[in-house]
Amino acid sequence: TGLTEGVIADVNCTTVVGFDPTRPALTATFIGQIRINRRAGTPMFADGGDSGAMVFEKGVGRVVGLFFAGPVDGTYGLANHIGDVTERLQISLLT
Repeated sequence: TGLTEGVIADVNCTTVVGFDPTRPALTATFIGQIRINRRAGTPMFADGGDSGAMVFEKGVGRVVGLFFAGPVDGTYGLANHIGDVTERLQISLLT
């Protein structure tokens, strides 16, 4: 999708995410995630294939999340908190 901008709407979002459009019952519940809405006047925040993209705090350049899901229309996206990712993977980011 390239560089996009969004607005963090929730830093403690709980949501159900589908894994396969042909099998609507195949879902998982994600708790405590970041919800990022598209910025007004922009067509979308994210698109298919964007999973794994880093989410940065504008103006600071600090990584705050790792994008993993969103609806087909791109109106919002979901990201894991980067602290949860680095802790779970037992890694650290170079700054």
